[in-house]
Amino acid sequence: MPPICRRCQLWQQSLRSLKTARRRYATQSFRTRNRHDPQPKTPPEASRPTSRILHAIRTSFLLAPFRRLLQRVPGPNRRFIGTTLKLTPIFVLLALHFPYQRMPVSGSSMAPFLNPNNAPHLPETKDMILVKRLGSYDLWGYWLQRLSLRAMGQTTQQPLRRGDIVVFDTPHDPNKVAVKRVVGLAGDKVKTLKGFDGGDEVVVQHNHLWVEGDADDREKSRDSNWYGQISQNLVIGRVVAVFDSWWSPRWIKLEEHHWPAREQGRVTENAVLEEQEDPNKRGWRQGWVDGSAEQILKQMKTQEKRLINDLVLSTGQRKATAQYYVEALKERTRNDPETKALTEQMIERLDSVFTKAGLLVVVDEQNNAGLVPTKEGEEMAREYLRKKPAEDVYSPEEILQRRREYTEARLKMEAEKLNNYEEWAWINKYTPKTVLQNKLNRRKTQFEKEQRELELEQARQQAAERESERLQAAHLALSHPQK
Repeated sequence: MPPICRRCQLWQQSLRSLKTARRRYATQSFRTRNRHDPQPKTPPEASRPTSRILHAIRTSFLLAPFRRLLQRVPGPNRRFIGTTLKLTPIFVLLALHFPYQRMPVSGSSMAPFLNPNNAPHLPETKDMILVKRLGSYDLWGYWLQRLSLRAMGQTTQQPLRRGDIVVFDTPHDPNKVAVKRVVGLAGDKVKTLKGFDGGDEVVVQHNHLWVEGDADDREKSRDSNWYGQISQNLVIGRVVAVFDSWWSPRWIKLEEHHWPAREQGRVTENAVLEEQEDPNKRGWRQGWVDGSAEQILKQMKTQEKRLINDLVLSTGQRKATAQYYVEALKERTRNDPETKALTEQMIERLDSVFTKAGLLVVVDEQNNAGLVPTKEGEEMAREYLRKKPAEDVYSPEEILQRRREYTEARLKMEAEKLNNYEEWAWINKYTPKTVLQNKLNRRKTQFEKEQRELELEQARQQAAERESERLQAAHLALSHPQK
C-alpha cells in the first residue's frame, strides 16, 4: 500500500474523533432539572477579617462555658442575645448620663405644693417629682426640645432663680436628700422666722442659697432657718415637673407660684452687691478707689495705637480688655459719685478702641465678656499680619520692661494673699500657709533667674552691636585711607 501523506493522516484522525463523539451523544441520557430539585452547592465566600477582641472572645478558655451554653440556644435566639449584649454598654452609658431622674417626696415641708393631702391621722402620701440634674450634658435637652417637650428641655447652664424648687444634700447629714424652695440668692437679705438664733437678718454669701419649705411652720420644715445658708455645690438638681398621674405631669412655672417668704416680704433682693461677686475678683472694686483704674485709663490714652494692635492680633488681650469693660459697667450700676466720672470715661474710651479695632462686645448670662471681630476687624487683622510695620513691633527693652512689670505684679498679689491668709482661708481651705510661702519663694527665685538671663542676653546683644560698629568703622578706614 502506498504511503499516505501527512495531510491525509490528519484528515483520518479528525473523522475518527467525530465518529466517537456521535456515538457518545447517541448513547448519553440527558435529564432536565425542575424547580423542585435542590440548588447546586456554591463554594463558600471568604470570611470577613475579625478583630482581635472578637477573636479573643471566640477562643478564650474562660468564656468556653458561655460558648457551650450559647450553642444549645437556637439560631435566631442566639442572634438576638448577641445583639443585646452588643448594645447593652450603649444603653447603660445613656442611662447613667440621662439628666432626668424620678424621685419620691415624703413629708409635708413643701405643702401645699407637694403632698397636700398629708395628715397626722391618715397614711403618708408621696408625690413623684421629675428632677433635672445640674451640670448634665445638654444633648438630651436639645433633642427633647426638638421633640416639642420644651418644658423638660431647659438649658443645664441656666442659673438658679428665686422660687426654684431644688433637691440637695442636707449639710447636717450628707446621707439625706431634701427638697426645698430657693428663697434668697447671693447678695440678698433674708429675715429669719421668729424663734431661731442668728439675728434678725442674714446676708446670703457668694455661691450660697437660702432655702425654705412652703409650709410656714418651723416644726414641719427643717431648712435654712435651722442650718443656715447652703452652698450651691450641695444642689443635685432642679425640680421641673410633678407627676400627679403617669400620663399628665404637671410642669413647674414660676410665674404661677407663691411662697410665704415672698408674700411676707422677708427677702430684700440684691441688697449687698459685693456678695454677688467672686471673692477672687473683688480686687476690681478696690481698683476704682485706690487709683489703679485711673492709671489704666491713662495708659489707654497714651498707648491707644498699641492697644488697638494688641486687640487685633492677641486673643488674650481681648479677654483682659473685655473684663475691664464688664467691670466698668458693673461699677456704673452702683451710682457711686466718687467713681461715676471715671467709669464713664473708661466706658467711652473702650467703646472707641473697640470700634477702631473692629470688635464687638458679647456678654453672656454669667457676665463673662468676650470680643468678637467683625468683617472689618478680620480684614484689619489680615492687613496687620501682612504688613507688620516696624514701629508696631516691641523693642527688646520694652519686652523686658513689660515682663518685669507683669512678674512684679504677680509677686505682689501672691505676697498680699499670703499676708491676708486668714481672710482667704475659707477659699484656700486645703492650702496650708507653708505651701503658699514655698510657692511664693519659688516664684521669686524663678523671677530672679529670668531677670539674670535677660540681662545677660541684653549684654550680649549690646556687645555684638558694639563689635559690629567697630568692624564697620575699621572697614571704612581701610576703604578710605587718609591722605
